[in-house]
Amino acid sequence: MGRERVDPRMSDGEAARSPFHARFALVSHDAALDPVFDYSNRTALDLRHELGNYRLLAFALMDGIGLAG
Repeated sequence: MGRERVDPRMSDGEAARSPFHARFALVSHDAALDPVFDYSNRTALDLRHELGNYRLLAFALMDGIGLAG
């Protein structure tokens, strides 16, 4: 919080691609008991492949990653 997530000097295309290739996990999901992920960046997809959906979600909630960045 309080800092730019994307370099303001980037073109619109670079700025749009940047979150997908970021080194942090970024996920978005609904609030259901069996959550449906509607966005995962490359790092989150790699973690999801290793951990599975529920462990990734628990990791995100415990450590405050993803969800908002």
